Amino acid sequence: MKKLFCLWMCLLSRWATRASGQQKEEPVRVFFRTLDTKDGLTDNYIKYVARDSLGFIWLATANGLNRYDGYTMKHYALPDVEPYNNDMDFLHVDGEGTLWVEAFGRLFTYDHRRDRVEEDGGKALRQRGIPAEARLLWVDNDPDLWARTSQNL
Repeated sequence: MKKLFCLWMCLLSRWATRASGQQKEEPVRVFFRTLDTKDGLTDNYIKYVARDSLGFIWLATANGLNRYDGYTMKHYALPDVEPYNNDMDFLHVDGEGTLWVEAFGRLFTYDHRRDRVEEDGGKALRQRGIPAEARLLWVDNDPDLWARTSQNL
């Protein structure tokens, strides 16, 4: 009985839409493209994905940080880290547009003006009023930045 009622409601709503003169919506077309090391990705194993406020897609792999603009891939090395030992532990973008990267217990941010990753996570946290050394970072859905320190959350 429920199935018949649902079918009837669907048909009725479709008839009502056509009768009211509303145009049929165009279907949304979605395109997918596979990216790998042939496209410039540093590793085919992707651990984290984030999108920043400028629309770039950031990909953290076992061998480094990559930025994809929809056409090309760009690799970013972490400062003072061996080139092929850039395994990321954390990658998020907060509500202010800051890209946060954690690797090997160190905290990095991406500087849009200089187009480079810098190890200034502690400085960036202090600017946000978090004085202690962060042990864990998280960005929620709002997207607010949360930091767990030795003193508090």
